[in-house]
Amino acid sequence: MARRVPGKPGWVEGSVDELLELEPWESELIELRLALADAVREKRSRQGLSQKELADRVGSTQPRVARLEQAEASLDAILRAVFALGASRDEVGRLVARRARSARRRRAASHAEREVAKRPKRALRRSA
Repeated sequence: MARRVPGKPGWVEGSVDELLELEPWESELIELRLALADAVREKRSRQGLSQKELADRVGSTQPRVARLEQAEASLDAILRAVFALGASRDEVGRLVARRARSARRRRAASHAEREVAKRPKRALRRSA
């Protein structure tokens, strides 16, 4: 849950999931879309293709490929581009699994930070 920032009225702090009040499945879907969009951008660049050339391969337009690379497209469209760039199902599976592991680590770290923040703060004494 997002927390108010002391001394800053109207400010809150927390993870993106907390601030947007995302359900775990929504967060996973976003992570998946981001991972695949990153793969499209990396594979296209490695192959020396322009966005226009990729658009021609998948029967789309350059602006749509630009949005796709920003994860602003359906999973179907992103997967179509990944496969058009020569990715195998195994490669896509490894990519998704790697991104899922890193997302779980981030969520665990965020949870640990929240637990530490819940602990009562102790006043420190200065020695005389």
